[in-house]
Amino acid sequence: MSNILRFEAFSSVVEPEFWAGLAHHKLHSAQLDTARTDIEGEFVSGRRHAEFKAADKGELLRTAGQGILDDIQSGKATATPEKYRFYHWFAFPAITADPPDTVAKEQTLLEYVGGDEDRVRDLARVATVGGAFLAKYSMGQWQVGRLSDWQGFFGDGVMLGFVDPSSHATRPGWPLRNLLAWLRTCAPGADADPVPPESIVLDINVTRAGDLKAQGQVSGWERNEAGRLVPRMANLSASMDPSRLAELISGGISATRALLLGAGTLGSYAARALLAWGVRKITFVDNGKVSFSNPARQPFALRRIFPNVDAQGEQLSIPMPGHPVPESEREATRQAVGRLEQLVESHDVVFLLTDSRESRWLATVLGALHDKLVVCIALGFDSFVAMRHGVRSQGSGRLGCYFCSDVVAPTDSLTDRTLDQQCTVTRPGLAPIASGMGVELVSTILQHPLGKAAAADADAGHTIVGHAYDKCTACSDSVLSAYREHGYAFLERVFNNACTLTGLAQLHRETEELMDDIEWTDDDAFEEL
Repeated sequence: MSNILRFEAFSSVVEPEFWAGLAHHKLHSAQLDTARTDIEGEFVSGRRHAEFKAADKGELLRTAGQGILDDIQSGKATATPEKYRFYHWFAFPAITADPPDTVAKEQTLLEYVGGDEDRVRDLARVATVGGAFLAKYSMGQWQVGRLSDWQGFFGDGVMLGFVDPSSHATRPGWPLRNLLAWLRTCAPGADADPVPPESIVLDINVTRAGDLKAQGQVSGWERNEAGRLVPRMANLSASMDPSRLAELISGGISATRALLLGAGTLGSYAARALLAWGVRKITFVDNGKVSFSNPARQPFALRRIFPNVDAQGEQLSIPMPGHPVPESEREATRQAVGRLEQLVESHDVVFLLTDSRESRWLATVLGALHDKLVVCIALGFDSFVAMRHGVRSQGSGRLGCYFCSDVVAPTDSLTDRTLDQQCTVTRPGLAPIASGMGVELVSTILQHPLGKAAAADADAGHTIVGHAYDKCTACSDSVLSAYREHGYAFLERVFNNACTLTGLAQLHRETEELMDDIEWTDDDAFEEL
């Protein structure tokens, strides 16, 4: 007794890019139009979810079934592009036979050819004419033709082959339904031997063309995971809804002018990261030259990476607290301060990337004075810091700077330093991480509507030292006022004597005055009690 021929249904997988393209098409091209759209198949895009629910699914499938001649697949979807939730139901229309086709015999391809493996390999080699083909073994070789050659091809031993998407061992894939419908129409009375890639051969009793009733005999709606014939919903609002996605303002980043103080390992990696973000104006400031031990840790060559970059270099020695200025270098130091102030004024972001604490002090003062976004990146023994400095426009809750947590003024830390304290050679892998974190912090700030005045997010810290300290040796009002009032003369006193910044003398005076105000009781009074 013959078994009814059963088929393996398709299972749809939709890539998110399709929904993005559909949303763009619906909002900007189709709009209220619900006409069919030709793709690799067809889709119908409705206006509302209710319209999708009320649509005659059977009529849609019958209409699609009338147009099937070969292995056509069609899909149907409707969307709510404003909310980015897509209600869809895929159909793969297939003409069905009434009564259904039956399987007379099932065998492997190897069994079909009498165990001749060479004949199997020869068929696999020559069967390259398309998704469906005709095959016949005659006079010691395979003859393979297209479906359009059927009139002169049919005879004894002819097989109908097709590329089978089914992974089932005995059930051929869904496209065979329409191939059998073609066979009933174009070759009445012929039996077919479909050959799936799994090398299964089925002898099928094909119903006659007169038994085919297209109306009402089209199937193909896809079932959901529970096996029910219902639509599905793809909710992509989390990844496609503009109201829930942060918009990248690339122009604000690319137009940023970056000043990098320090062109060593940290500076070179920061420059590479800025270049990747699209920053085109980069100015380096350093007072040294690249030594023979450094090239592996200093990947410059920015112009070779991007010839249109506007990268400039300034050879400049930054004056530092605790490093006295000899009389012979006073004028050069004054000019260095003036030039550094010009550079800070002419740039939008200042990166502190030098190799000592005191070399970051002057740039911190100038950045606070001119209300610039300053980012400090530094390496510790086994850790690093990447932080932003606060700006005046933040008001009373502004963030602190690199020196706000110091209890003493910056002083000479360069003398007699060990190798691990003065060079990134002992932690080369940490440098690109720290520089990258600093650049990412800048890119985040520049995306904020308030820009450099953006408040620190509790979930993504912008600093490790908390709020600004009103007695900070770099960004406090007293230091900035002294610089405004006395200019370079104030800086020169700091360079020659870092204790000028500490304020310890005033602290001692305030402590002594507090002690003097306390009325101490004589010890004899306690004895009398």
